Amino acid sequence: MSFRTVLILFFVLLIIGEIFSYRGIKSLAASLSPKMKAFIFSGYWLWTLLVFALVAYSFFNRAAFDKIGRANTAFVIIGLFLMNFSFKSIFGLFHGGNELFHVVKGFFSAREVYSTSTGMSRSQFLTMTGLALASLPFVGLLYGMLRGRYDFTVFRESIAFTNLPKSFDGKKIVHLSDMHLGSFPLDTNAIQRAVEKVNALEPDYIFFTGDMVNERSEEAKAWVSTIKQLKAKHGKYSVLGNHDYGDYYSKWDGDIVAKKQDVNALTKLQKEMGFTLLRNESLRLEHNNEYIRLIGMENWGVGRFSKYGNISVAMRETKEDEFQIMLSHDPSHWDEQVLEKTTVELALAGHTHGFQFGIEIPGLKWSPVQFRYPRWAGLYRQGKQCLYVNRGFGYIGYAGRVGMPPEITLIELKQA
Repeated sequence: MSFRTVLILFFVLLIIGEIFSYRGIKSLAASLSPKMKAFIFSGYWLWTLLVFALVAYSFFNRAAFDKIGRANTAFVIIGLFLMNFSFKSIFGLFHGGNELFHVVKGFFSAREVYSTSTGMSRSQFLTMTGLALASLPFVGLLYGMLRGRYDFTVFRESIAFTNLPKSFDGKKIVHLSDMHLGSFPLDTNAIQRAVEKVNALEPDYIFFTGDMVNERSEEAKAWVSTIKQLKAKHGKYSVLGNHDYGDYYSKWDGDIVAKKQDVNALTKLQKEMGFTLLRNESLRLEHNNEYIRLIGMENWGVGRFSKYGNISVAMRETKEDEFQIMLSHDPSHWDEQVLEKTTVELALAGHTHGFQFGIEIPGLKWSPVQFRYPRWAGLYRQGKQCLYVNRGFGYIGYAGRVGMPPEITLIELKQA
């Protein structure tokens, strides 16, 4: 489906939602007292005007949200718009369908076609059903902004490998990804709480798989002292994600030098945080005269995403008989260049955020992102090779998470 088609469908739903949700509210309020009607309609229109006023303000005053710490405000506005859009689209479709039913019924009734019901109970039922269903995403999106985005959750995996050196049996890895530090309000203590939760796990290693910022390095400065508190017994290692190269910052205005300097600045900030940043290179993690190979890729993604990664360069010092872990931001890289093409036993990725929306319950794992990325969250194993996709630490676009909490991954390496 083309972007143009999606845009047309979006505006059609927007218009249908606004028209028929109002008509639905009017229908449900018909039997209420004048004061109650006035209260309901005042609330309805105040909410609608507030949402569209905020959207208009953010659209025509983009520079106001370019300041560090203001991205969260823009993302909250997006969240409010999504709440409004989802509620009115669902409710509007139900009530609009209800009205269409009565139009069609009236058309046939005018020609004396037999009908067994007045349709009144069906009408009320459809409208009330629409109201109830429309309330679910509205409440869910609100919860995602108030609580969901800060509900840092530990996902635990124990993965066995036949060629893991004995000295690394039982070693614990904390895997983090997609911090998007520029998205968080500067006064939040959520990141501090997440750091404390990580440290309580007492990891041997911390691996971060990219997207520390949204657009530029300055977003990370306020959080250096907090992220620096992350503790790992044997080191912290990181790679860059597609958002870490300044590719989405419009104000470079073609200034390649300034853009490169910003990447260098982010590199220095990560060093201040205690990370060893790997850029198409590898190193040995040693313990008791044994070692495993850690490979760090620059970002490489399918389609329009940047392809700074060079797997040949990154793996030039590797040996086939050594145990290898690869850090690569985009999970599509695993299918395209790693799986059955290398001897990498374990790859760690992020990027998808799990769409920040989904359902994960026993027997059901679903998110819209799966239509774009078949490997979008959790552990995937094929033959002797494994990929783990982290659901992300931060957020971008929508300032929340629904059914897809921010993730702290704890992986225990085991000898098979």
